[in-house]
Amino acid sequence: MYQWNPRDYERNSSAQERAAEAVIARLILRGDEHILDIGFGDGKITARMAALVTQGWVTDVDSSP
Repeated sequence: MYQWNPRDYERNSSAQERAAEAVIARLILRGDEHILDIGFGDGKITARMAALVTQGWVTDVDSSP
């Protein structure tokens, strides 16, 4: 069984971050949205989205502890 390694993910997640940032840049947000982040990895993108919805919230779900 595969065990998630946060250090490996951090070293190799730049492609995911670039893709997520491209999507986030296209969003038109009011700041009160409720966002579901599935498979949030190390949480960098979750934190970025949370900063954009200061009157809303972000829920993150991942199968790895």
